[in-house]
Amino acid sequence: MDQKWVKTTYGDFGLTVETPVKLAKGDLPVPENVRQLLDKMDAYNYLSAKGFKILITSIRYSPSVGSVSLEGAADGASNEVRGQKGVSDFTVTQESINKNGIAGIVQKGSLKQNGTRVEFLNAILSQGLILWQVWVGYESDDEVGRIAAKRVIDSIEIKSQNQL
Repeated sequence: MDQKWVKTTYGDFGLTVETPVKLAKGDLPVPENVRQLLDKMDAYNYLSAKGFKILITSIRYSPSVGSVSLEGAADGASNEVRGQKGVSDFTVTQESINKNGIAGIVQKGSLKQNGTRVEFLNAILSQGLILWQVWVGYESDDEVGRIAAKRVIDSIEIKSQNQL
């Protein structure tokens, strides 16, 4: 927490986030039937030795989708985590947020993964056909991780698509 954090724009859709380190570009496994609905997807991630984890995804959906459902995205994110191997005792709550006029949802939850208690914050925002997701997880007894997760989520900035 004492080191200088890195403020970086991730992907092509104006998402800027402040994190302890610069995230590496990654890849998310997406089923072929879903991949057909995507115009472009960028994924970035970071995993510390202590289990502090950040995942950032920016997606532009194909116009054939029509519109993006925040509730659908939030439900999908919850189901994705709930369905991972070794996950039990999954709980989640959510509240609406707004960043620079862009509607979103922040989920706060906890789970057990292979016996380890984990908590997470997950911010999902959308505008038009673009969806941004910033997921931060940490072990439940990691107070520094809890503070860092909130700082990451609070740092989210999105340039309006009209500004890009």
